[in-house]
Amino acid sequence: MIVLVHGVPETADLWDDVRAKLDQPSVALKMPGFGCPRPDGFSATKDAYVDWLVDELDKIDEPVDLVGHDWGGGLSIRVGTKYPDKVRSWVTDVASLFNPDYVWHDFAQIWQTPGDGEAFFENQLANTPEQSAEGFTLFGLDGKAALKLAGMLDATMASCILDLYRSAMPNPYKDWGADFGPSASRRS
Repeated sequence: MIVLVHGVPETADLWDDVRAKLDQPSVALKMPGFGCPRPDGFSATKDAYVDWLVDELDKIDEPVDLVGHDWGGGLSIRVGTKYPDKVRSWVTDVASLFNPDYVWHDFAQIWQTPGDGEAFFENQLANTPEQSAEGFTLFGLDGKAALKLAGMLDATMASCILDLYRSAMPNPYKDWGADFGPSASRRS
């Protein structure tokens, strides 16, 4: 089973086009608070999302090939290195998160700053999806994909993004790096 985990600020819908091209069973998981409710008491920290992902993988009764994008990739690295028995394989597009010298991108640094992060999302949520989509085209998305992405953001997602990024300071390596090397070499 291919298990796909999206990033930020996205939902599981990100994987629709990819899943349509796969020739084997797959599931795109919805991170709590991303296009779905944030469960009562869910802290939305990086460790809470890892626990959530492990719980989701435990529900799958077949070998798992874990694919993560952006924060989904960071979670995949953590699960693949700390809980290698949960997956047959894993892949990510953000391995640099586990570099001890990793520096967050400019948006992440805004989101990690109390007050600035809240103001950022207040402004974003005041935009129309069309206005927000213009910003996403600067990252190389075509108009249709940019509009789809812009329409995903809501107040629940914004609060989860703030909590997630603030739990990962100065970077994921600080808390997770010690587990990366030895565990990663366990899988072939």
